Amino acid sequence: MPLARIMSWASSRLVPVHTATSPADREAVARFRYRVFVDELGKPVGNADHGTRRVDDPIDDDPAATHLYAGTPDALQGVMRVLCWGPGQVDAQVYAECSMDRFPGIDGLAVCELGRGMVSREARGGVVLLALIQRAVEVAAAAGSDLLFLFCVPNLVPHYQRLGARPFGGRTVPHDTGLSVPMVVVLTDVAHLRHVGSPLHRLVKRLFGHRPPLDTRPFAHLLADDAAVVELECGRVEAKVASSEGADRTSVFDGLSPASRQRLFESCLVLEVAEGDPLTQAGMVDREVYVVLNGLVAVEQGGVQFALLGPGDVFGEVAFFSSAGRRTAEVRALSAARVLIIRRRFLRTLGAKDPDAALRVSLNLGRVLADRFADLSRSLND
Repeated sequence: MPLARIMSWASSRLVPVHTATSPADREAVARFRYRVFVDELGKPVGNADHGTRRVDDPIDDDPAATHLYAGTPDALQGVMRVLCWGPGQVDAQVYAECSMDRFPGIDGLAVCELGRGMVSREARGGVVLLALIQRAVEVAAAAGSDLLFLFCVPNLVPHYQRLGARPFGGRTVPHDTGLSVPMVVVLTDVAHLRHVGSPLHRLVKRLFGHRPPLDTRPFAHLLADDAAVVELECGRVEAKVASSEGADRTSVFDGLSPASRQRLFESCLVLEVAEGDPLTQAGMVDREVYVVLNGLVAVEQGGVQFALLGPGDVFGEVAFFSSAGRRTAEVRALSAARVLIIRRRFLRTLGAKDPDAALRVSLNLGRVLADRFADLSRSLND
């Protein structure tokens, strides 16, 4: 039996998922969010109430919202929110954040959005998240949805692609839980889910197979392979870095052998952003380092621009080295831009494989940080 079918079977039978309908259920969901986001992950969630230890969003009480949970209210394993709207009824903020304006004719379609999906520390790596997504698809089917939108952090894009979701060149969004990439699932595209080996394939075929396939021709260009905004495959990451303006201008790779550079690229990703797209925001917990490969980005604080960065420049080194990992400024693209993201936790992995390379990269980043503080000191003394 294919692995996708095994996972689908296990999640649907071993992890029952329920709808939070009572006030007690909703209370348990809100407290679970706080435990995962604040206690376990240390995220500065904007809607966290530290007195009641809850995370509630204004849209939670919207009639479009369905709240799901795995486990029991006294011992939750995971939660997820599903928002479903009829044609032309999507919440304005969600519409903008999901870049739905890029889809011609979307106002004539029923859409849904998955959000606040999380599992407990003990359940991570299992099938709880898949069970929640399967139940969410059932909710979407009952609502007659055509498209399902979701967000994920850049390094998880390949995992959601294997579920059948596709990036479409939507605007990146710096949520309080990290930089997020919007993705979409065409719920009637059973052939695509079968092609990628999605564990959702059989469920979607059963729920949506009787419906005529949605005509995707008006937005087929958004779903093409070259519309992807994230690249993680090592060879393509290396090729994009090599062909960029910033490849020879940055000091991050100084002293690395070709073999060490390749190992580093195994832990990196390349992100494409459009003009105006945010990359970080103040207060966001994000320990990654960004290297500008092409384009221009602005560093702003309190609405005031105090730095302009181009190919070869680095930002994020302060949060990378700090214990809190909290961003102190907002960074946004002033033009279409390409950035290389070096993930801190994977640099630790590089240290196990190639300690010399990990040390060299850390020293190079430390030099960037030292130069930044030296420039600041000179400007204060002038």
